[in-house]
Formats: sequence, structure tokens, C-alpha cells
Amino acid sequence: MTAAQTPLWKYALDHAEQADPNGVYAALVADGGEKAYRALLDKWVRMRDSGKRDLVAGLALMLARSFDDHRAVEYIAQNWSAPFPDEFAWRCYLQPASEPVRRAFSPKVIEELRTWLVAHDADSLPLDLARSARTLRADDRGEVYLQLRRDLTEAAPQPNDPAVERVTDELLVAAASATPDRPDVRNTVLSYWGLEQPLDAVPTGEPQPGEQPASWTATCELIHRTRDAAFADRVIEVAHGHCEGWTSSSMAAEQYLRALEATVGNTAETHLLEIARAEVATSGLAVQLLAARRRRLAGVRPPLLKRVELVLDGMHVSGLLTRYEETGPGSQARAALAKVVDGADDTMTIAHRVAESLDIPNDDTLALEWASFASWALENELPEVDPVPAPQPPARRGRGLLGRLFGN
Repeated sequence: MTAAQTPLWKYALDHAEQADPNGVYAALVADGGEKAYRALLDKWVRMRDSGKRDLVAGLALMLARSFDDHRAVEYIAQNWSAPFPDEFAWRCYLQPASEPVRRAFSPKVIEELRTWLVAHDADSLPLDLARSARTLRADDRGEVYLQLRRDLTEAAPQPNDPAVERVTDELLVAAASATPDRPDVRNTVLSYWGLEQPLDAVPTGEPQPGEQPASWTATCELIHRTRDAAFADRVIEVAHGHCEGWTSSSMAAEQYLRALEATVGNTAETHLLEIARAEVATSGLAVQLLAARRRRLAGVRPPLLKRVELVLDGMHVSGLLTRYEETGPGSQARAALAKVVDGADDTMTIAHRVAESLDIPNDDTLALEWASFASWALENELPEVDPVPAPQPPARRGRGLLGRLFGN
């Protein structure tokens, strides 16, 4: 390695405060092995009380993601006053909260909501706490969310108060995402469809522009999160009967299709196929998610991994990676990059997405190198995408998690 070259893990470590929604930086550090871990841990110890909170949070998340070391996240949960600090919250909007983050901060958020439930503070509404609970999918053990919705509604200064409904809607979605298999949560969500007797008279509010009704979002969360295949199939039928929920190019349709991709329900494959063949606005997304579901259940590698590996070779010989160590991205980083380029079908698009993820300029500063790569791309054909696996057989009930997933 020349003096001008930088290990990729060190470059990622130096940018730990930046967003990492696809996990590329965390993968680069993980590929750095013991040397990277020691450097990361040393930097965390030096910086944890520095006041540079975004950097400290980024380092803590990197330790958890790259090396399964949760101590830094737990330290922050114990020593920072906020139940769920903004430095974590904004990252969790880009990438769902990881298990270490959920475990560390969920109890604090639930305890704050429980305190509010007892105190009934009339001067403020716990909107931020409700949003944090939803983001974290914090388990309230059935003790907080639904009761707080009732209390807020009863104490509202006027019926259908928009500010109160905003909070109760967040709590409904939090309950559905965190505890989808609780009977009272199932009953509450399905009561908005007229399928169960309501347990209370808490309404849902008018959604904000660009958002979906809370009852629809909660329904999709039940489909996504439940561990009960039979119940998932029941809710899928309810949602699928709402044709506008999957025929339009709306966020509501995307929520439903993504729930089908993730669900344990046995009918998800059938419905994704139906939507893919229906020639509606969501058919293209259904095709993508059907393939993603089959690959996830089959446990295969990212479909564009071979293409990413070839493109990285081309970027190396063209001089686009010369500021980094000669070996280039390791196995974990290559897998992360393969997810970044998902959907790209030509060499230059893949290269530009890889370059963006590795902070490689795409301007006149590397004009000669990009020209060299363009010539290389003309001479090197991309390999075929890995085929989509065949559908898994329907899950057999009563045989445990592996049986439900793989039909054993």
C-alpha cells in the first residue's frame, strides 16, 4: 500500500457521523477485522464524552453493526437524558432500528409514556414519545398504548381533536408493529374494518398530506410483523379486498406490497403474483418484491453480487480506487454494495452507485479515470443476474419457526 492509499475501513471510520442507510460503511469497517475493531473502540472511548453527539452515536452504531459490540449503545442509553436521542432517531428513519438500539432505548420510551399515563399532563401531548415508540417498535406488554389512547381521547378538549388524534394514531401503529399477536391489538385494528367489536371508541384521525390512514398502516404492520401465518392470511385477505390499496401508485400500495414481501403468511406469494400480472401501477414493484421474498426465504446471496465484483475490478484497473488499499472492498462490503445497486441493469449505473457509496468523485477531478472505465465497460459484458429461486412450499403449521419458513 502506498502512502497515498487509505484502508477502506479507516475511511469509513473517519466518516462515522454520516448517514449509512445501506450499511456500506459498517460493512467496510467489519471487513477491516481486528485492526479496525481496535481503532473503532479506541475512537469511541476517546470521543464518547466529547459533546460531538452525532459522531458518538455513529461510532456506537458502527460498533454494534460491524462487530456485535452493544456496549456503546447501552452506555448512551444509560447516560444521555433523552429517552430516544435525535442522533439515533434520524438514522432510524433511514434504516429500521436494529435490535441493540431497540433493546437499549425501548424501556426508556415506554417508562416515559407510562409516567405520562399516570400523570395526565394536560399542558402537553406525548407526540414525540409516541413517534419514538413507533420507530423502535417498543414492546409495552399491553400495558400502555391502548390505555393511553383511551385516556387521551377522554381528556381531549373537544371531540376529534386533531392534535390528540395525531398521538393516538401513532400509538395505534406502535401497538400493531410492536405487539401484533396480542388479542386486544388485533381486535382494535380489525375493528376499524368492521370485523371485530371495538374495545373502545377511539377514532383515527385524518392523515397528514403524504401519509396513510393509521388504520391502514396498522393493518400492514399486522401483516408484516405477526408470527401467526393463519392470522396473517386473514388480514391479507382483508387488505387485498381494498383494491385501491394495491392498484394505485401510492404509498398505501407500497406499504401493502412490502408487508406481503416480509410476512409469514402463506398467501403472500399468490397475491404478489396476482398484482405482478394485473398490469397496474404497482405491478413492477410486485415483481421486484416477489423475487426479493423468494431470495430471502431461500437464503441466497444478493442477485447482483457477481456484477458488483466485476465492476469493482474494472474500477480498480481504471484507477478509480487508487486512493484506497489495493484489495478493494471486502466480502461484507461487496454484499452491501450489491444491495445498493439492486435494480441497476447497466455497467455505468452500477459504477456510479458504487462510487457514490464509496465517496468517489464523479466529476472532472477523475475525468481520465472515468473515461478509462467507460472504455473498459464497452469491452466487458456484465454476467447474468442470479436466477430467482423457485417458490418455497407452503408452511406447515405446528412445526416451529423453521418449519413455518421452509416447509420442513
